[in-house]
Amino acid sequence: MIISKRLFAFPFILMAFIFMFTNSCKKDEEIEKKDPTITWANPDDITVGTPLSAIQLNATADVEGTFVYSPAIGTVLSEGANQNLKVDFTPTDAVNNNIATKTVTINVVAKRDPTITWANPDDITVGTPLSAIQLNATADVEGTFVYSPAIGTVLSEGANQNLKVDFTPTDAVNNNTATKTVTINVLASTVTDYDGNVYYTVKIGTQTWMVENLKVTHYSNGDPIANITDSSAWTSLSSGAYCWYNNDIANKTTYGALYNWFTVNDSRNIAPTGWHVPTYADWIILNQYLGGYEVAGGKMKESGLGHWAEPNAGADNSSGFTALPSGLRSWDGTFYNLFYTCTFWSATENADDVSRAWRNGIYHNYPNSLPGDDLKRYGFSIRCVKD
Repeated sequence: MIISKRLFAFPFILMAFIFMFTNSCKKDEEIEKKDPTITWANPDDITVGTPLSAIQLNATADVEGTFVYSPAIGTVLSEGANQNLKVDFTPTDAVNNNIATKTVTINVVAKRDPTITWANPDDITVGTPLSAIQLNATADVEGTFVYSPAIGTVLSEGANQNLKVDFTPTDAVNNNTATKTVTINVLASTVTDYDGNVYYTVKIGTQTWMVENLKVTHYSNGDPIANITDSSAWTSLSSGAYCWYNNDIANKTTYGALYNWFTVNDSRNIAPTGWHVPTYADWIILNQYLGGYEVAGGKMKESGLGHWAEPNAGADNSSGFTALPSGLRSWDGTFYNLFYTCTFWSATENADDVSRAWRNGIYHNYPNSLPGDDLKRYGFSIRCVKD
């Protein structure tokens, strides 16, 4: 019997095919791809105008690969809730891993308006410079305050005057700038001398001072103070006297009178009731409160060059004292230094030299307030302080 060679080979070919098919299936089972796990939580809310960044687009995967975000980093979204953020992930090992996608949502909210707390300040009197007592706004977020009018400003008399603050938050990404306006009443606070001259006053620390130089020509009991115009007569005096600068009464309104120290020391009293010529200790208190002798003069001087000669160094009148350059009369009767200096008597005698008494000087070319002593025959200005 003759058997065909083809028929004889068929079983072997079939077995080989089955073997190859089986091995192929096993190989496919061994390389089945996995789906990467992407970890990405819904980002925190952001405010309008905040560009997307790695803070929001921060997906991770459990295998190496690349992330492509939509919208892309740097995109500025419009305001709205539950906005989609999508990432497409391509694994580095694409043989064993599938590509993957994940979507999260984000809320884009409007910037918030900071809350400024600032009540209408208490009334102040004319001559009182604005300070942190009045300009004391606070906010519920960190930031900076800019006031208008600024600290140190001396307001005119009047009711319901506006004070404004502009607030800039430190976190400008999440907060808007803000403004608030309050009002303040500036009341007239005055004292009247024997002659009927009215003086504005200002509180500086624990003291209340006149804002103008004394110009009274009578003691408090009504007796006249001697008006001495002659230089020789002025030099020989040992009793109270006054004059106007250059013996010109036109200087009265602005600069007040110049008095020798004997007027200060007269028992008939030159100061209005409830007031006194400051002692040397009173001047020390004022100078120390204003930061010390090196800067106190600038804080007492009227600012600008309306009355003071250049350079009027350091003058900002932040105390409200409003010192003017009234000049002086020397012991020999001559006048000088109008526009350049002002010197104020104290009521304190120099215990080491009874021909001299203590005074306080302020100058156009220094910010200092300089204490010292001079002959009692000098003619200086007087500022009174409240008892």
